[in-house]
Amino acid sequence: MLVANILIYMLMHTAQNNLENSATGFYEDSLQTVTFAAVGDLMCHGTQLKWAKVSPDSFDFKPVYSEIKKYLSKPDVTIGNLETVTRNNAKYKGYPVFNSPVEYIEALAYAGFDFLATANNHSTDGNKKGIINTIENTDKYNMHYVGTFLNQRDRDSIRVYKKNNISFSMLSYTYGLNIYNLSDEDSYMVNVIDTTLIWNDISNARSEGADVIIVYLHAGHENHKEPGSYQRRITNKLLEYGVDVILSTSPHVLQPIDVVANPSANLDSTLIVYSMGNFISNQRWRYSDCGVIINFSISKNSKTGKLFLTEVEYMPVWVYKGWADGIKQYIIHPSEISITDVYPPYFSKSDEIKMKQSFEDSKAILTKYSGSPKLKSIYKYAVMEYDSIDAPIKPFDLGN
Repeated sequence: MLVANILIYMLMHTAQNNLENSATGFYEDSLQTVTFAAVGDLMCHGTQLKWAKVSPDSFDFKPVYSEIKKYLSKPDVTIGNLETVTRNNAKYKGYPVFNSPVEYIEALAYAGFDFLATANNHSTDGNKKGIINTIENTDKYNMHYVGTFLNQRDRDSIRVYKKNNISFSMLSYTYGLNIYNLSDEDSYMVNVIDTTLIWNDISNARSEGADVIIVYLHAGHENHKEPGSYQRRITNKLLEYGVDVILSTSPHVLQPIDVVANPSANLDSTLIVYSMGNFISNQRWRYSDCGVIINFSISKNSKTGKLFLTEVEYMPVWVYKGWADGIKQYIIHPSEISITDVYPPYFSKSDEIKMKQSFEDSKAILTKYSGSPKLKSIYKYAVMEYDSIDAPIKPFDLGN
């Protein structure tokens, strides 16, 4: 009887979906979809360097992602903001002038990242050589970079990628640079926010056939949980220019998600994330020790050519710092585990309280502007049943 009821429910559910799909012009056999995951600031402070060191000349950052890798590897495209540089043959340093070993980049590739946005206020921390080496190291591990460039031709070559017959362009810009400001002659090396430059890049991406424009924007006041006036002005300009997805970093704390109608864009709705906060860092105060994975899907009706933002979800995360498996580690965890009160054995009571607080904080902040984004639960069917995602690391396939 139970099996029969389940089958009846599934048939009714399928029929209802078919009716809904027919009403909106969606037919499963005509829809092609690309899934994306995006995270905020990927930082490397001094303590992170110290704890990742395994020998005088070797580092291992991979354990940081051991509990989160499966959620980064599953989407078709995973993106993060690299807020450090990897200058070769130079001293490794944390804040305020970052320089990280190449193993930091290696760990991001291991975790499942496909794209690194490299335009931020720390882009020139290693001067011009740091920019060049970071690009070379990103390329070495088969990831794509956007926001910093090797030469003028590289900067002006707007890339358009294609996955599942949906073409997209990724752009990245920063409000400014902390040190080592570039000369006019070298200004091509970092995309600093300039509305004329941005408009031209978007226009070129569209002319190259991009269905979807995604912009990583590094702007906003640090530790502010609401976007400031400058952030809003630039975001509104991007909306006016027809950007389909706006993903922002810089405040080092989460800010709200919004989904808005935008007749200038190709998608039926534009996704705005005002700040994705820190993904990994040594910033340990409330709101800065947590972050999020933003998951969104873009679908194309192959019969009509229309594009849709078909899913927006968020997965809050919290960074553990302490002893685990006999060594000091940073480990990123989905903070939803706090609702079960079943924590890793190495968590202290203080860790449990902080994770639980961050989970509630994250949900409240991210959904403040819109009820559209939904929690992406790590539990597939019920609270106590773990999702069994076990996707391998995937090479980024630019084919159809």
